[in-house]
Amino acid sequence: MDQHEPSIRGLSPRVHLFVRPGERGAFTSLFRDTLGCEVVERDFGLPYPVVLASFSDGSRCSAEFTDLAPEGAPGDTVSDDQSFRGAWLEFRTTDLAGDQQKLRSAGIPEFRHGGSTHAYFVAPSGQVFRLVDVEYESPSIAEVQSARRASASEGSHTLIARKAAWTTSGGRRPVA
Repeated sequence: MDQHEPSIRGLSPRVHLFVRPGERGAFTSLFRDTLGCEVVERDFGLPYPVVLASFSDGSRCSAEFTDLAPEGAPGDTVSDDQSFRGAWLEFRTTDLAGDQQKLRSAGIPEFRHGGSTHAYFVAPSGQVFRLVDVEYESPSIAEVQSARRASASEGSHTLIARKAAWTTSGGRRPVA
């Protein structure tokens, strides 16, 4: 390995969350019943077993239940200004519309975040997440930096036009 090359290569395919014990059943149901994950409990000697939800691509989401976790979503209706300000999750799906409908049918609160065309949902724990098509590619750091430079030199109308073009393409890069 080149000594100038970063040793950290990326994110692990696992996320670990902290959830209040009172949300345990609803949180588990979200992953098992609504999102269709394989869900198992693991006893690590904590007051509650850890729930491990596995996705078909091998990635996993685990939840530890503790009173130290942040409070969940404030009721059934959530807006952008009420949403949890921690890490937001993104789940990839082959059936975006169908899975979003499953979430809506299960009564999972939904809201819109300014500057995005995506629907965002809130787990019973308050954790914010969105679904994206498996083909979706978010803008790269270089694209974001380029758009910022263009915005600074050309005015905000260019950035808005570039963002609109990105949004209408569904976040997919054009094929050359």
